[in-house]
Amino acid sequence: MKFGVIGMGNMGSTILKAAIQSDYVKAYETNIYDVNPDQCKKFSDVYAVNVMESNLQLVKESDFILLAVKPQYMKGLLQEIQRHVRNKRLISIAAGWTMEMLQDGQRVGRGHVVEVKTAEVRAVHMVARAFNAVRAVFRA
Repeated sequence: MKFGVIGMGNMGSTILKAAIQSDYVKAYETNIYDVNPDQCKKFSDVYAVNVMESNLQLVKESDFILLAVKPQYMKGLLQEIQRHVRNKRLISIAAGWTMEMLQDGQRVGRGHVVEVKTAEVRAVHMVARAFNAVRAVFRA
């Protein structure tokens, strides 16, 4: 199972760091991408993750994808990746984006998107619980 993170800013990197340190995901099974290559380099200097060259490459090579971009960029991101997210599991932390908006924006069936409220991921220990819950949902 490959895990991917689009957006390696404060939230994306914090969530992924917690997931790796809690052993919910393996660094070597994780793909990352950010429009700012320095963000990826900072993270990959510490953890043995795979740095992707684009959003599309990350989506194509990942099974679970954390969308950790700012809300104002979500619509463009969903338009870019929508043809490639069938049979993928998306997790969004975008404030103000409801499940319905995400599903409409990516044009996939129900059950493919998990929305995690930003308030739930502020504390690192809550991140580990969120990943555990997400994994349990998708195993069912």
